[in-house]
Amino acid sequence: MPDTAIGYHLPKSKVKVVVNQTVSCINTSKPIVETSVKFFPIYYAGSDKLQKINLSELDTWYSTGNANITLSKDGRLLGFGADSTGAGSEIIDTLVSLVPAAGLESIEHRQPSPAIKTKIVAACNIVNMVAGKKDKKPLPLSVVLRSSINFTDKNTHSLEPFVIDGYPQSLYMNIKDALGIISYSSITSLRQSDIHLPLINSYKEGRSIMLVEPNIATIIIERRTLGSKKIQKFEAKINVPQWGKSYYVPIPKPPLFGKNLINLTLHESGKIKTLKYGSVSGIKDFGSSIKALNDAYITTDKKEAKKLKDEADVIAQQQRLVVCKATPKQCE
Repeated sequence: MPDTAIGYHLPKSKVKVVVNQTVSCINTSKPIVETSVKFFPIYYAGSDKLQKINLSELDTWYSTGNANITLSKDGRLLGFGADSTGAGSEIIDTLVSLVPAAGLESIEHRQPSPAIKTKIVAACNIVNMVAGKKDKKPLPLSVVLRSSINFTDKNTHSLEPFVIDGYPQSLYMNIKDALGIISYSSITSLRQSDIHLPLINSYKEGRSIMLVEPNIATIIIERRTLGSKKIQKFEAKINVPQWGKSYYVPIPKPPLFGKNLINLTLHESGKIKTLKYGSVSGIKDFGSSIKALNDAYITTDKKEAKKLKDEADVIAQQQRLVVCKATPKQCE
């Protein structure tokens, strides 16, 4: 492995909120409204401290590490797989998740006060003027409202107000008495002590990967009907990394024989999708290595024996030569 590191960012999130409303004002004093709310969590790379995976730490003197690291387009870690033979991890296809709210509900007004009735009729007249008529009957009008929630690192948030899509904002202000008032009721989260980390033991930096376990934000949006005490509520639970807890997932050390495996995949929010550890005993490799060592010893012995024999032959030849020179008759 090269002596370098792969950098990645911990995820952050925000939520886009889309409200679809359809109002029918056939009876201008009793509009019928259907409302649905959808929450679109969007996860992106934070601009804070860059986390690192040191590739050189995947190697040892006795084994070679291989790693398959999957990052999102904006630099979030989505998958990590490493072992001594490079099994790697699958590449994760990422999609922005969609969390639908409660189902549609039709609401009729109770008998309103004269002042409220005047407001509703005025709003319905504008609805009918914008929507038009067919066979002398007013057509329903459908509008889309959009907003967003931005989460910060200090367990707080900021809201962008609802704006109407495709129409002037002034139109929405004129017909909202017929549609009902859309607003955020509450945005709450789990206490830090209630966030359960997937790994109990606390690992530190080093042969590890830093992750974050998201907190869960509960978002409630209300629709209040003018002239009625009935409240329509829409709720969603969203993973918010900024409000969560960070922790470390250990990377196993390669053994002398065999291999240790890790396969980690993550959701867009940074929450663990799969985490697998495994090992291969390496008994076969160990046996093969012992055989190789024995072969080496045998080979070395043969070389040494040949060397000794050659030296002995030289000595013997020298002794014969001395005898032959001293006593030529005894020369063999």
